[in-house]
Amino acid sequence: MNFMRNRESLVPVLAITLLLSVFSRHHLGAGSLILAWDPNTEDDLAGYYLYSGTLSHDYDHTIDVGNVTQYTVGELEPGTRYYFSLTAYDTSGNESDFSAEVSGIPEETVKLISPNGGEILTSGGNYPIEWETHGVEDSASRVIIQYSMDGGRRWKRVASLRGNPSTHEWSVPKVRNTKSRCKVKVILKDAQRKIIGNDTSDNYFTIGP
Repeated sequence: MNFMRNRESLVPVLAITLLLSVFSRHHLGAGSLILAWDPNTEDDLAGYYLYSGTLSHDYDHTIDVGNVTQYTVGELEPGTRYYFSLTAYDTSGNESDFSAEVSGIPEETVKLISPNGGEILTSGGNYPIEWETHGVEDSASRVIIQYSMDGGRRWKRVASLRGNPSTHEWSVPKVRNTKSRCKVKVILKDAQRKIIGNDTSDNYFTIGP
């Protein structure tokens, strides 16, 4: 890869061997991807620009990541493929050509399986709340489960569970009238009680008397 200098001739002073390793994780309801690459060895290397977008070779975001060899891109939409390419720049501000392109799809750390919308639960009965986790099995140390019967305006606690059991038998609250705007929320926390992922029922379910 050649550095494009503002001179009469082009001087090949930069050779990026880009091996972007894409890892996926999820945080606070948004996906992220960790990118890593081989470093350059030029004495006047100042840093890297990271280009990204949802279309191949059509980048709509640029980040000056500095002189590092790993960077986490956050606030990504889980399930969407993102494309990345890297350039390097020197202390004079000259920028290289693009590296090879890589892509990745951030996954959801936690996905609520049920109740996820459309179910009809019986007041006072039992119902299994189930969820899946991806990539945080070792760091998830507590699960908080909540429910709402007013479309998510107010939440009440179902349980606070140690570890990450992936299922919990819920004693469905008793109601006198049918509640048709119910949702469940699952929140994952690490050992420091920081939230590392959460998910809510995609649609409303019903609790009937």
